[in-house]
Amino acid sequence: MSFISQEKILKVLIGFNPWWSSGQVPRDFIKPVKRLALYEAKKYFYHTEIRREVILSGPRRVGKTTIMYQMIDDILKHSSAKQILYISFDHPMLKLCEIGDILEIFENNISQGTEQLYLFFDEIQYASNWDTWLKTLYDQHPSYRIMATGSASPVLASKVSESGVGRWTQIKIPTLSFYEYIEMIGVNQPILPSNFNPTQLSHLSRSELSNIMIAVQPLQKHFHQYLLIGGFPEVAKTRDIPFAQKIIREDVVDKVIKRDIVSLFNIRNVSEFEKIFLYLCMTSGNIIVAETIAKEIGVSRPTISNYLELLEHANLIYMSKPFELKGKKILKSKPKIYLADPAIRNAVLMLGEEVLTDL
Repeated sequence: MSFISQEKILKVLIGFNPWWSSGQVPRDFIKPVKRLALYEAKKYFYHTEIRREVILSGPRRVGKTTIMYQMIDDILKHSSAKQILYISFDHPMLKLCEIGDILEIFENNISQGTEQLYLFFDEIQYASNWDTWLKTLYDQHPSYRIMATGSASPVLASKVSESGVGRWTQIKIPTLSFYEYIEMIGVNQPILPSNFNPTQLSHLSRSELSNIMIAVQPLQKHFHQYLLIGGFPEVAKTRDIPFAQKIIREDVVDKVIKRDIVSLFNIRNVSEFEKIFLYLCMTSGNIIVAETIAKEIGVSRPTISNYLELLEHANLIYMSKPFELKGKKILKSKPKIYLADPAIRNAVLMLGEEVLTDL
């Protein structure tokens, strides 16, 4: 934008990229635990024969930005810090800028003609014409390696069939699995038989089952905590459940419903949208009938269907559609709907340890 000087934009870029002066990523940024999605992203990012731009999508606060910082930390082991650019389009000033203008400032003042660049675009859905720029950068700069994140999957998915085919790969990042959770909080994993397969539990003898139960019993209290605060890395280690739930409500739910979806999809009745999400929180895990919700909330069935689709693409809910036993086709029965993480339900409904009494 003409009213934003290049000097101001450069100052923002310098703030986002402390490694330009220090040569390293701040330790607090990269975290000691590496998520499984990091290794999947590396396969595409570094592949020498099949080049792809990598887009990480998933709910807010699941660690997408941390994966970026971990990638940058890895790149610094073999490349110059000034070959790396990280920017977040959550920044109000950068929302007003084209990606091309930002890159021009970076190339003229920092990288200074370096051919091999590593570009990291956080919350890219807020960037103007982002899909066109990703296409252009892919086509015109074969030596660039690009990673982006986005919390609004429908925006990303809608562009894959247009500009993204053969150019970028979308990796969906869920909240922490229980395996990742216990690794993050530093709990020793139980010693199980090397050939153990959870799907074969029904074929084990009584003594074998007893040995497994004894081995995993110490994890039960951690599983209860996991159900209460969920798989969001930022709050995984805390023992302050009410505060953790407050963070989840503010950072995960409120920002997605009241800001992301409203701004990206022009939702006119936010209160109506919130009521539908609250209804889903109270009925998570049940078969959902759009007509029933429409009657309860007082809106039309098409509106319910549209809102459910937006919530699914915004990574707040998952739909489990019924398949026939052979797994070859989807049945016409109604789907079940689950919240993306149990902590979301507990946070929204302000449920504490009393929720465990039903286990």
